[in-house]
Amino acid sequence: MAFTALGSQVLTGGGDTLDVTGLENKPVLHIEGIIRGANTRILVTFNGDTGANYSYKYNGNQAGASSSVNANYINPTFDTAPTVKFLVMDIINYDGQEKIGIGKYTDIGSAGVSNAPDEMQFVFKWTGSDVIDQVTFTNDDSGDYGATSSLSVFGSA
Repeated sequence: MAFTALGSQVLTGGGDTLDVTGLENKPVLHIEGIIRGANTRILVTFNGDTGANYSYKYNGNQAGASSSVNANYINPTFDTAPTVKFLVMDIINYDGQEKIGIGKYTDIGSAGVSNAPDEMQFVFKWTGSDVIDQVTFTNDDSGDYGATSSLSVFGSA
């Protein structure tokens, strides 16, 4: 399966949103996000939908599974404090069906080699039946996404 770049955004200054729109219709999507900036959260939405149309199950730092249903977004953020966060998601994007996906998140955790990074694994669904043509990361915490924070979306047939 070969992926092609569908779109990306890289911030040149601070902000609370990363948004990639006008995505070509591909049945498989791969998303990569790098967030720079303390006190930030990654809230993921598709096609501008902020209704209660998301459900996800997650496990952070291997502490046991938790679920969130009827959510307004997918929140894979383990800890808002660290200054670097990395997120990867893969999505089945079939037209006319709910979307399902898997993801992995990590942040640098506390400083120093004696502190392991934080991690989160999650699965999710979005009940929208339209193909995903927009991916948005939104921050609702007190910090800002810093310069060079990025969101990239790739697609495959």
